[in-house]
Amino acid sequence: MREPAKGQPLVDAARACGRQDHLHVIGLDVTSASSIEAGLEATWAATGGTLDAVVLNAGYATAGFLEDLTDDGCRRLFETNLFGSFALVRAIAPVLRAQGAGHIVAVSSNAVIVPHPMFSTYAASKWAIEGWCEALAVELAPFGIAVTVVQPGNFQTSFGRNVVPVAPSASAYAPFLIAAAPQLERIGRFGRDPREAATAMAKLLESPRPPFRLRLGPDDRAAAFLKAVTPYRFRAWAVRRITGITRSGSTARRSRSRPGR
Repeated sequence: MREPAKGQPLVDAARACGRQDHLHVIGLDVTSASSIEAGLEATWAATGGTLDAVVLNAGYATAGFLEDLTDDGCRRLFETNLFGSFALVRAIAPVLRAQGAGHIVAVSSNAVIVPHPMFSTYAASKWAIEGWCEALAVELAPFGIAVTVVQPGNFQTSFGRNVVPVAPSASAYAPFLIAAAPQLERIGRFGRDPREAATAMAKLLESPRPPFRLRLGPDDRAAAFLKAVTPYRFRAWAVRRITGITRSGSTARRSRSRPGR
């Protein structure tokens, strides 16, 4: 964990079921090369230099319209959500290759299935993760290393509470943010129990022949089906209706009055 002190609830849960000796909370920040090195040194000390699996779960989201975001903010998001995974996999790959076995699990998002306005950079990072994993799975297969993309839907975790909002008061998108925020909050309340996702991922990690993709939650499976059978324009229309991000009267008037070329 980037901040090991936040792992105390996990330590308490392990102690409650008598598994505290099987848990080691280690500090590791995927955006820091020195932290990765120190974290892996502690991992090898705990495991005897071996590794069965790694779950690439570090990530966060910025909520804001692209025009309101900064280059630095976008780069920081990609450093954690994408490049941190690159760095960690490069660091552990020699051990997995030497073993002739291992399992890399990358957590994606249903943001690659459903258009997520205000989360465009987050969606871009998850699209990148999926494309990377498709190629990575082919590269590592000769060494007995499996790669799986886990695509979760809506679960009741602290992820939403940790979203970094970007909403300048003078933003041209302020009316859309005001319209969308309560709708997104309402959707978030219907998230499923995260223990359901944890159980599915535990089974995945124990599987002798893991699949390349695991969809978590009926909403993700339904969205994947709809993406396969409906054009983008219909899915985008549905998202606009749900979020309230529709063309304003003033915008429509300006568009119609714009001189032609």
